[in-house]
Amino acid sequence: MSGLVTALEAARRELARNAVARERDRLARDLHDVLGFSLSAVVLRGELAARLNERRGTLRVHFNN
Repeated sequence: MSGLVTALEAARRELARNAVARERDRLARDLHDVLGFSLSAVVLRGELAARLNERRGTLRVHFNN
């Protein structure tokens, strides 16, 4: 009987370790997705700002002449 209790306790610990590992992986994936989205948004905003700046410079030259 004590061997069964020992095996059951070992199985419980293994299940707990697996649950922690799965949660860590899920959190890492979520963090990666959020960070990737945020960085993509920053890049797109930078590109838009650069294009708007170019367009404004062109308009200034056009209207100043």
